Amino acid sequence: MLRRSSSRGAAAAENLDEFECSICVDLLFEPYTGPCGHSFCRRCAGEARRRDPRCPTCRASWRGVPANLPVSSALVTAIRRIAPSEYAARASDAPVFEPVEERT
Repeated sequence: MLRRSSSRGAAAAENLDEFECSICVDLLFEPYTGPCGHSFCRRCAGEARRRDPRCPTCRASWRGVPANLPVSSALVTAIRRIAPSEYAARASDAPVFEPVEERT
């Protein structure tokens, strides 16, 4: 579940749910948005792609997606505006992303 600062109102907390990674169930960090439109933490998407080159949510193919899984700058900007302290906390806890090569 997302960690929320106690000073946030119910509306702000509700907005954070929209920025939750369905794999790690935490605030999206370095979000990657797949060709199907689903977003995950970049590291979560990479780990999922190592097991299966399809979206974990809808099973759409991720074949041909760049190995570095580009970060969605628009999502990062939105998350940092809505939850700056939560995003900073995720940044301090996040392991380093390693690019993912497609399985053949």
